[in-house]
Amino acid sequence: MKNLVKQRLISHRNNFYRDKRQKGIVSFMMQSPLHYVILLEVAIADLEGEPNCFEDLIKYIPNRFGSRSTINNILNDFVARKYFCKRISKDDKREKVYSICPGQLELVFGWINDKHKSLKEVG
Repeated sequence: MKNLVKQRLISHRNNFYRDKRQKGIVSFMMQSPLHYVILLEVAIADLEGEPNCFEDLIKYIPNRFGSRSTINNILNDFVARKYFCKRISKDDKREKVYSICPGQLELVFGWINDKHKSLKEVG
């Protein structure tokens, strides 16, 4: 039992370090829990066909993860690195709508599949 737990912990540690060393959206989303949650919210809304605006994200993400300005800064970083696309809403010109840029969702999906496989292997 003890050896199995140790093997699982080592596997998770190695996967974590590997993910942090990667370049691109996967490494960027691993910078903090807030980066990760923002990516999840934008990706889910994008897949549902209703991209999020800034106010939607503020409403969905608990305050304890980060302030409005921190969320805005992270969104701007995602956009600057071309991981997210930002456009003006058709309904309200004041709203900025965020979606995942083409090609980035596939990288995130690949990372999720890798996590799923590694969890099955140690499970």
